[in-house]
Amino acid sequence: MLSRLTGDTTLIQTVVGSFDLDGVCSLFQFIGGMRSALAVTSLYLFSLNLGLMALLILPILAIGRKVRKLSRESQDRIADTSALAGEILNAMPTVQALRRSPQEARRFAELD
Repeated sequence: MLSRLTGDTTLIQTVVGSFDLDGVCSLFQFIGGMRSALAVTSLYLFSLNLGLMALLILPILAIGRKVRKLSRESQDRIADTSALAGEILNAMPTVQALRRSPQEARRFAELD
């Protein structure tokens, strides 16, 4: 049951946090090709484009660091949840045994 819980949680995290890497790769290749064509036709527009891309890289790096931090926190939460679920599932027989303790004591006393 614990393995199933951990697997389902990881699957949900993967589905929510995933995106199509092939599409992103194709987009970057398209942008690179357009920039190469722009460099051949107009050096001024190419340099302007290059400057704007440099301004866009800074927020992307900041967001990447935040995503990494959130991913680490998410994995820590999954580990904590799995540990808690394991403790609960492993403690169930003990709790059930303690719950039946008075009935078992009476039954044992009746056997004497």
